[in-house]
Amino acid sequence: MSQTQTQTQPDISYHPDFQKYQLRSDKIKALNPSIEKLHGSFPSQMKGELVWEGKDYTDEKQWTLVLTEDHLAEIDDALKAFKDLSQTAVAGNIGAPAYSTDKQVFHTDAGDIVSLFSLNVTAKGGESKLASSWRVYNEVAKTRPDIIKTLSEDWVFDGYGNPEKPYTTKPLLYHTPAKVGSPERVITQYALRDFTGFLNIPRTPGISPITEAQAEALDALHFLAEKFSLTLDFQKGDVQYLNNLSIFHARDEFTDEPGKERHWLRLWLRDPELAWETPEQLKPRWDELYKDVTEEEQVFPLEPRIRRGAGKA
Repeated sequence: MSQTQTQTQPDISYHPDFQKYQLRSDKIKALNPSIEKLHGSFPSQMKGELVWEGKDYTDEKQWTLVLTEDHLAEIDDALKAFKDLSQTAVAGNIGAPAYSTDKQVFHTDAGDIVSLFSLNVTAKGGESKLASSWRVYNEVAKTRPDIIKTLSEDWVFDGYGNPEKPYTTKPLLYHTPAKVGSPERVITQYALRDFTGFLNIPRTPGISPITEAQAEALDALHFLAEKFSLTLDFQKGDVQYLNNLSIFHARDEFTDEPGKERHWLRLWLRDPELAWETPEQLKPRWDELYKDVTEEEQVFPLEPRIRRGAGKA
């Protein structure tokens, strides 16, 4: 009588373990000793200024713009277009590391541009880390092209208890070929907690677990991003803009003290005229952020709050 094996979730948590990653990687390579060619039309290497490493930046002036009085006046005028939300919300269960003091591992948000405004800094820790997703892509394509294939296949994203949509499926990696007026690009979009859960919200029982190959791919993205990363020392009043389609970001754990509580304002921005082409499978999420947004719906919350649906689908 034949027996059916039930697939179980690999031994992977929200905080990647390098030793487990090495053991998993060695096992997978032993089972598949031949290195595959790159999957489909994916390029062997991305080139240009979006490919960089932390060691390329040795002077803070390379990425910092000091605002002039004219800049500040322009910002003050722009803020008048936003609605002030000065009320706080009850946190409830925290299912996203962005709303905790815990370490936030490398990931991307939804949207084109992530803007972070430091209203107050913490007493200890909380350093911001950035890494070029194109540099990570180049390393994976060169050393483990089979992982490119894994990343470009459909993954099961947790719906966090949404009865109408308990899960969704889409790739983590996308390729947009060059066309008139638009260069070739690769886009990686992922957050580890969608596949491992976080704190009070574990991965939903009943949906398909990820595979060992997918667990290895997640580890590879994180540890390569860590290897090539740049650490930023945020100060009160600093504003960060990053291309969410070509940069992974992370944040160290931190400790608050009275008067030194970390408070950052995050905005997800998009310039319709300069925006990259959005992959078809990402458009539903992008539409939630940007489609038909009115001026009244654009908010600038001055008090900390957990956005609606955080930790859920």
